Amino acid sequence: MVSYQLTDEADADLTRILRTGIQDFGLLQAEKYYDELIMRLDEIAQAPLLNQVVDDIPEEYRRNVYHRHSIYYEVIDSGVLIIRILGQQDLKTAF
Repeated sequence: MVSYQLTDEADADLTRILRTGIQDFGLLQAEKYYDELIMRLDEIAQAPLLNQVVDDIPEEYRRNVYHRHSIYYEVIDSGVLIIRILGQQDLKTAF
């Protein structure tokens, strides 16, 4: 089974997404979105090459869009490294 790893930034992004979701939409809806987002990370790990490399940023990251969030990752020997999970943030300052 292929797996994924989170950078510290991606882990912080997940925490921020959950906290903001609870504040804006309530606990149940936030947990549902969070769980579905985690499932998407698993799906990316199972088929990481389905997404193309992003041209907008200098790094060779791939992007998968889940609702309002973009998941930036790279394929590594042990699977997938999730770099960031971003909403409306500026890409120039996010990386």
